[in-house]
Parts: sequence; structure tokens; C-alpha cells
Amino acid sequence: MDIEDLLLQLEQEIRDGRKVLIGNGVIVNPDTIYSIIENIRNSIPDIIREARYIVSTSEKTKEESLIRARNIVSDAKKKADEILSNNAIIKEAEHEAAVIKSQALDYQKRIRVDVADDIDILLSSAEKALEENLEIIKKAKESNARRRSDYL
Repeated sequence: MDIEDLLLQLEQEIRDGRKVLIGNGVIVNPDTIYSIIENIRNSIPDIIREARYIVSTSEKTKEESLIRARNIVSDAKKKADEILSNNAIIKEAEHEAAVIKSQALDYQKRIRVDVADDIDILLSSAEKALEENLEIIKKAKESNARRRSDYL
């Protein structure tokens, strides 16, 4: 359930509470209030779990890319060793291996930058969602405080 809906339920429960005889307070069902609060708590960790999953997925992608880059470098070394066995093309093999290694290292760098950028974007999205939820909670508290002051 959406946090906004839960906060609306909480407000409704307070509005529907019985008025006490003395003062401006209301009597609410504590079980209902605690249940709504528990649902709010359970909604917030979902966002955090999603962010952790996104980071974990990005880390796996990064690891897979690094393994691929290492394999490319390893393949380049193997190819260089094979070429070195033939004396007539040693110079060409050394040059080709260097080019392949350079390409692999460039690819590895690009992957690392891309993964870091993706992580930043995902973390920013999670941060924005948390900030929006915090703003909703603050507005609900302010609204509740205004209602409370109306009762006083």
C-alpha cells in the first residue's frame, strides 16, 4: 500500500475518533493506529530493498563486465603467445597484442564509468523517492498539528 494512502487512513482514524468529554482530544483505536504505523514502516523498507537490489544488480553487471574484460585480456595474451611461436611475425604479434590489450583496458574503463553512472542514477532515484515520502510525512504532521490546534 502507498505511504500516502496509509497517512490518509491515519488522518481518517483521528478524524473519526470519539471526542472526549473534557478537552479537545479524541479517542482512537490503538490497534488500528499501530497497524497503520506498521504498514508505513513496512512500506519504507520496500524502497530501500529495491535500491539495494538495483545496486546489487549493477554490481553483478560490473563484475560480469570486468570478467569479460579480463577474458579479453587473457585471450589477447594467448593469441600473442601463439603468434610469438612463429618467428616471422613476432613484431606484428606484439603490436596486435598491445592493441587488443589497450582496447580491453579501454572497454574495462568505459564499463566501470557506465556502471558508476548507472549506480548514481539509481541512487538518486531512490533518494528522490525517500525525499518525496519524507515531504508527505512532514505535510501530514503539519496537517495533523493544524487540526490539533483547531481542537484546542
